[in-house]
Amino acid sequence: MTSSLGKIRTLTPPESAPSSRSPSPPPRAQAILSHIDHARAPWTSFPLTPAEFAGFEHALRGLALKTRFDYSPTDACLTVRMPTALHDLFAFKLTRTIHGRIKALTGDDKINAAVANIDLDCTSDIYLGDGVLKSPDSAFGFDNTVFPPFVIEIGYSTKRAALPILAHEYMELSEGHIRTVLTVDIEYRPSTTGPRAVYSLYRYAVGEKDGKEIGVCSTAVKDVAFRQGPASVPDGVLVLSLVDFCPLGALDGVDDIPTISITHAELDSLLAQAEKRYAEKREPRPLAPRPFPKRKRSETPVLSSSTEAAEDDDDDDDDDDDWVPRRKMARQGD
Repeated sequence: MTSSLGKIRTLTPPESAPSSRSPSPPPRAQAILSHIDHARAPWTSFPLTPAEFAGFEHALRGLALKTRFDYSPTDACLTVRMPTALHDLFAFKLTRTIHGRIKALTGDDKINAAVANIDLDCTSDIYLGDGVLKSPDSAFGFDNTVFPPFVIEIGYSTKRAALPILAHEYMELSEGHIRTVLTVDIEYRPSTTGPRAVYSLYRYAVGEKDGKEIGVCSTAVKDVAFRQGPASVPDGVLVLSLVDFCPLGALDGVDDIPTISITHAELDSLLAQAEKRYAEKREPRPLAPRPFPKRKRSETPVLSSSTEAAEDDDDDDDDDDDWVPRRKMARQGD
């Protein structure tokens, strides 16, 4: 399954990201901010003109929220995503696993150079030009490039249909410089089969239309389940190529391009670890008190090398005779 992305063009990087300085948000943006703060919905879209959005980003960054958002001036639409801690934990664990396996790849000089140039962009915003902004759940960058070649999006069961659209937009708006998009949909809605988790993989490819080369968003795998229920893990392997993490041309001439593999059992284990940590964070346990020696002081001294030396030589400065400074304890053991 493919979709046309139009002509392939050389991309001119923006000189800098849009300035974070902005006046107070317009009334429409203020209303949206209030709605976000109170509703805390995981995925919501709002109509918002480019002029209204101009003062919105700075205001949103000022909120104490884990908020990611996408904006399209063409559609005049703002999509606000507020992932749960569970989604963030899983995204982190998946990203760390992929990063470790990519960095373990070895080969000829070209392969080794490519591996060395790959690094984490994490959740850094992606400015796609013409006022378009994307906030991925995770991404892998490449030295001396504007856009990360590899992007990860963690979705919600109610918005699964939006994930392939996101993948297409990443590739189309970056003109193919974002080469691969991995989406994961974690479902927790009530069902007879229990929780379900699936992934899809989209890759940039070159097609032809009317005798001209065009970029296409190709679906490599679609809705592959790595968890079917509480104790059901289908057999399978997610395979990613080193090409997925590199810009166009970085591995030209390399015949044997290495890959990494993550089994479905490993993906399920990463999700289980995230679920466990998420549950622990939601139900904090009281901590056992730990003794901590205290020292009474009439005032907090300003220490210098001379005063520290004086304190080392003068035990009379201690108000509490039972309290022994760590420095003196070490010396007593000499």
